[in-house]
Amino acid sequence: YQRRVRGINNSETTIPRVINRVQSREWDWIFHYGDISYADDHLFKYQEVWNEWFQFMQPALGYVPYMVTPGNHEYTAYELDVFHERGFKAYNNRFRMPGAESGSNTSMFYSFNYANVHFVAISTETDFPGAPPREATVSFGDQMKWLEEDLAKANQQRDKYPWVIVCGHRPMYSSSAAHVEDDTPEGFDLAVQQAFEPLFYKYSVDLFVVGHVHNYERMYPVYNDTVTSFDYNNPKATIHLLSGAAGNIEGLDNTWADPLPKWSAFNYGAGYGYSSLTVYNNTHLEWKFYESQDDKLLDSVVIVQQKHPWNV
Repeated sequence: YQRRVRGINNSETTIPRVINRVQSREWDWIFHYGDISYADDHLFKYQEVWNEWFQFMQPALGYVPYMVTPGNHEYTAYELDVFHERGFKAYNNRFRMPGAESGSNTSMFYSFNYANVHFVAISTETDFPGAPPREATVSFGDQMKWLEEDLAKANQQRDKYPWVIVCGHRPMYSSSAAHVEDDTPEGFDLAVQQAFEPLFYKYSVDLFVVGHVHNYERMYPVYNDTVTSFDYNNPKATIHLLSGAAGNIEGLDNTWADPLPKWSAFNYGAGYGYSSLTVYNNTHLEWKFYESQDDKLLDSVVIVQQKHPWNV
């Protein structure tokens, strides 16, 4: 057991909750937005830990689709590695996402439709202005051109797929102390914001769901650091949801900016947890966050959007 647990450090309470919801048919599928196995934190055991992660997750992987995006921990085996290939090789060989079907021809960024939602997966590691220098040493195509074309096409189909939800790894907005100052994102959060937020606003992206920071946070509708409303009734900006507390070898981040930014509605970093999304119809969806230890519901929000796209 100790050998197998390496790929799921501090996820021992989360994974059984996820498997239970999958096998009880509560969930149709799973979206894991980067930093998947943390195999790069295990020296000389990179592929071995990846294998262990897949074995441990098989009770979920064998039941429903498991969609992924790349995170910084998928880049290579470890910082000074000279024995393994760099450049997201394990990620791209172990996962096959619908890049060919959505015109990106890569599993790093892609899109698909499910029910009445258009889902978009972006790479916050490569192929955008200001991408992290280490990860940006490899390229998988013109992501920005592809993304704008994809979102423009999605807007033409809002009668069939009214909701547009984007998932990625790094956030734009996080009130963790190291990520913000005076309500303004810092570091790579700022780079992600500058690259992607104008497109999200232009094409009325409803939700941006991310991880990377090891805690949970729900934002008010926000654009350009400014809250557009303090409720979720017909929001006029993207709602950012950060769910990065499922568990990892590096622990939790429970240090917050003081005072909190105005756009932070709820945050939690004292324990591990996971999130779920239920789309009820063309105008209502609900987001929930559960603490893994006792499966307690800690946060939920119903989002009402009666105008798709909202920025017209």
